[in-house]
Amino acid sequence: MLLRIIITAVILLVPNKSVVAADEVSDILSGLKQRYGSLPGMSVPYTREIISRTISMLPGKMRGDVASGTLHFKPPYSLRLDQDKPDHETLVSDGDKIWWHVPSKNMVN
Repeated sequence: MLLRIIITAVILLVPNKSVVAADEVSDILSGLKQRYGSLPGMSVPYTREIISRTISMLPGKMRGDVASGTLHFKPPYSLRLDQDKPDHETLVSDGDKIWWHVPSKNMVN
């Protein structure tokens, strides 16, 4: 179950699933488990940038869609992603379900 939550977080933070091969994800998860497996929990800042095919074809150095926030994890199953920029969004998982809260749209999925 813990592995499923971490995989979900990795998929959410990797903009294009084809960019990261399955064996690379497995290596990343193994390294995380080995290095941080005994921690009672952790919070880490993150920044992600999504560069679409259209943006990548434009001349010059165009910036993609950049978002940043904090990822919180507490074993065995708690995961929370608080995005601060560009808009506030929160993603929460209890290991079985994932909730996505977008205050600007007054919605929870």
